[in-house]
Amino acid sequence: MKASGVDQTAQAEQQLTGALADLRAVAENYPQLRATENFQQLTSNLAEIEDEIQAARRIYNSDAQAYNTKIQVFPNSIIAKRGGFQPKGYFQIEDAPDREPSAVSFSN
Repeated sequence: MKASGVDQTAQAEQQLTGALADLRAVAENYPQLRATENFQQLTSNLAEIEDEIQAARRIYNSDAQAYNTKIQVFPNSIIAKRGGFQPKGYFQIEDAPDREPSAVSFSN
């Protein structure tokens, strides 16, 4: 899925989180699947990807905050107003449970 804005990116991330939750639910029902080396590598990769997504979200929000501050401070505010520069929105997760990091535990 290709997202073209912050809202679409947030929606795509929520869909990914839902799909990962479904995968974890399936894995809970099949202990032999959890024991395979491929599945353990997959869970490790998923945890790494989730960490990278969280880091990217923090970086984006930091950059958006710096940009918003810059276009509001004189003399930049004059140029920003004439140039039509608008404040950028922050990348926020709507649902409170989705804000929590996913627990990756496939032990018996």
